[in-house]
Amino acid sequence: MSFGRSSRKNGVAKQPDEGERWGCLVQDRGSRFMVACAPGALSETLIEQAVTTSVQRTHQRELHWFSDGWRGYRSILERAYRK
Repeated sequence: MSFGRSSRKNGVAKQPDEGERWGCLVQDRGSRFMVACAPGALSETLIEQAVTTSVQRTHQRELHWFSDGWRGYRSILERAYRK
């Protein structure tokens, strides 16, 4: 039985729900409250979604951001906080 389309990588069939995944969790350290979460395949759109949600939910309150070092975070954060 097949569910959805599958692609092949290295000659092995790959289901749509397999493969590289990424998750962004934004958490307020003091309260441990989860501000935002964005799971899925790594993309600038996904990161922007998590950051935008965080900015809205905290009413632009300053948060300390820690990351894996990807260069695109800076521009996304600057755009979100300048709105």
